[in-house]
Amino acid sequence: MNAEFYESILALLFYVLYRLLRALIQLESDVYVLIRKGILYYQKRESVGSDRLEVCSIFARKRFHITDFARNVDFLSFFEDWELVECLEDPRWMVYTVTSKYAYFVKMPNSSIEYAVNDASFLGTTMFHLADKIARMTVDNFIEQSKHFKNFKGKVIVISTMARSGSNLMAKMLQATDQSRRNILVFSEPDVFSVIATRMDDFSGIDLRKGRQLLLATTRFMCKDQLRDQTIVLKMKSNCTRLVPHFHAAAPSVMHLFLARDQLEHSLVSQMLFAHRSPSLFKMVLILRKTSKWFCSWITTWCQYETRMVNMIEPKSVLEFALAVVCRSVIDYKLFRKYFSTPVIYYEEMVSETVTTLRRIFSVCGLSDLQIPESITCKRKNSGAPLAKQLTNEEKTVVKKITEMIGFYDSFEKM
Repeated sequence: MNAEFYESILALLFYVLYRLLRALIQLESDVYVLIRKGILYYQKRESVGSDRLEVCSIFARKRFHITDFARNVDFLSFFEDWELVECLEDPRWMVYTVTSKYAYFVKMPNSSIEYAVNDASFLGTTMFHLADKIARMTVDNFIEQSKHFKNFKGKVIVISTMARSGSNLMAKMLQATDQSRRNILVFSEPDVFSVIATRMDDFSGIDLRKGRQLLLATTRFMCKDQLRDQTIVLKMKSNCTRLVPHFHAAAPSVMHLFLARDQLEHSLVSQMLFAHRSPSLFKMVLILRKTSKWFCSWITTWCQYETRMVNMIEPKSVLEFALAVVCRSVIDYKLFRKYFSTPVIYYEEMVSETVTTLRRIFSVCGLSDLQIPESITCKRKNSGAPLAKQLTNEEKTVVKKITEMIGFYDSFEKM
């Protein structure tokens, strides 16, 4: 236990050193950009316009934990050159994250079609590992430039999820219907939407109008390489369910599905098993949050994942933190269910009543029932073993107390 704690402290110190080093190099890079701009203006009386973006070479990358969602501080980079905005039409450029000032893109080794769920179970993490360049433009320019991709060439479907609900299996079953990826392309958990969801949860540095413009622009850039009549499915992290009404306002043609577990305990146990596989992460989050919420958010995005719910619960244990993560998406679904194309899809029904459930999903995605056998084969290959762990009576008491406090219930009925 002590060795594990000391390892966590060392990891924290190493990450703090990385962030300080990155801040220094970023400052040098920004100064270099200003000098280059000055020289350009002095020699040619030219200024760098909004038709260009800053491109930087990546020399190192680091996250406090691999499951943190994408931030501009993930990369240690230095300015390389300016490129015309038209370079983003290259399918290797993909939108990575956004801040209050900038939108960031990364250049991947291959075209975006190569990063479907089969090859990138967590797209944000794959971008983090494989990107070799990062570029940025101002948020206002990002919104303006997205208008070049304003017309979707086919369907766009968003799958919102309850945490630990088997959504990756569902995404792979959809992609299994088209190995060419020319008819349907499933992207799994692009982090940029989680970033927007976090910012729009408390409108930190962003108002409603700008938030929706940012959401629309991000969706356009995610779908910029869409082929004619191709369906793009965006399978989201669980904190993105709150974005559904904003999607409806900004892009009403986008269709929505929601995947959940039929009992809260199933999702909660799975979340806790994940926490036990990364024990230092969640214990460190609780310690950091108790010490300083600002410092905790500076270190890891897990402090921001469900800010409102975490502030309400004030978790003191891994179980309470897991409840904060798991419960919010279901509450959001109940609030916004009128925007969904079909009633909630339960993971348990997808496993036990596969054909019936797939027909509901396929009808939204525009897929033929003749493709169901491919999905069933995929399910057999990718289904995991049932969870053996159950909550103890003491844990169930904690769950009951907190779910009553937040307006949930320990074993929720069919929604």
